[in-house]
Amino acid sequence: MLTKVRRNPAQVCSVSMVPTDSGSLSSAMLAENCAESAIIVMPQMTATTLTIHGSAPSNHPIASAQAPLAAIEAIAKRRRIRNVLDLGTGSAVLAIALAKLAHIPVLATDIDPVATRVAAANARLNEVSRYIETRTAPGFHDPVFSRRAPFDLIVANILARPLMRMAPDMARSARLGGSLILSGILERQRNAVLAAYAGQQLRHVRTLWRNGWVTIHLKR
Repeated sequence: MLTKVRRNPAQVCSVSMVPTDSGSLSSAMLAENCAESAIIVMPQMTATTLTIHGSAPSNHPIASAQAPLAAIEAIAKRRRIRNVLDLGTGSAVLAIALAKLAHIPVLATDIDPVATRVAAANARLNEVSRYIETRTAPGFHDPVFSRRAPFDLIVANILARPLMRMAPDMARSARLGGSLILSGILERQRNAVLAAYAGQQLRHVRTLWRNGWVTIHLKR
């Protein structure tokens, strides 16, 4: 049985990562009045709890944050990932999950300095700060991207329009053979996003459909 998300008066949410017999991810369980929280099910992991501070502002929809985890887990099973970018990290749920799952370096960036401060605090709370570098970066012109690129995996759970606008930069930042996981995309926006990335010579691997949202896996 899955452990429910808990919330305390300090606006800290516990996000439980628990193994399942079926080996599939469960539906997200969101805590009331908490900016980000979900049950994260990763079959290869022992039971783990992520403590997520819920006060970070975020440009990406919470409801779309679950499917990227399924895509990330599938990629991690097939190949070794050494260097990851979590673009628009928010409260760093995806970055922390990646660090817990694969023990690899993750660059977690956001345009909002409050979000990056909360992301850094969450990394410390979850004892993965040695893997996660947080950075306030308004765009790919920030030198941190050229310093850390190319990336084996880029995850971006933001919105469709900025994802389309950043398609050339995302493609340039991905390693040859690397993957992009794009989410925060409504079903009706899927084709427009795919068209933007097809122009960057990225191959569509699969689309995950969930509750009106899609997560797109592309490969360079």
